[in-house]
Amino acid sequence: MDKKILRKNMKNSRNNLDTSKISEFSDAIINNIYEMDEYKNAKNIFCFVSFSSEVITHEFIKTSLKDGKNVFIPYIDEDKNIMKATKLKDFDDLKIGFYGILSLEDEKLEFVDPKIIDLIIVPGLIFDYNFYRIGYGGGYYDKFLSNNSINPVKIGVCFDMQLIDDTKPEVHDVPVDYIVTEKRVLRKEK
Repeated sequence: MDKKILRKNMKNSRNNLDTSKISEFSDAIINNIYEMDEYKNAKNIFCFVSFSSEVITHEFIKTSLKDGKNVFIPYIDEDKNIMKATKLKDFDDLKIGFYGILSLEDEKLEFVDPKIIDLIIVPGLIFDYNFYRIGYGGGYYDKFLSNNSINPVKIGVCFDMQLIDDTKPEVHDVPVDYIVTEKRVLRKEK
């Protein structure tokens, strides 16, 4: 099936989930991450700020900050068509930004070298059992993750219903190391 159609179908399915289910499933996913050594040992975490029917990351971000971790969030540089990492000091600093996603205002941006990141929480509309993903089509994460100078642990998060057998990855696609759903934690064989 064409990626565009897959995206549309999965987005519709995910959008049809009851908000209480999204919240319940998100809590289970985040709790699974808290149990992972990769989280416990991480000092510098890059995490998307959820919106719409995505796995909810707001409490995860707040808890990570409380746990003394450095948290970095995406910033989309529209001119260069790339994603950068910017430090988040306080969740309350976030305002509605690009694509309607909570983000930092320009005067609060503090870009960092992605080399310092040791854990990335990766969103996706669809993941497959080969640890590849289909995002929203902008290619920002694949470009960011394909930077050879960074080697963080990559944890893809999604609802179990978003897992399929094969996404038909392309050359530029970058797999994640783990996929965490409300039901399980899948680990990519080295």
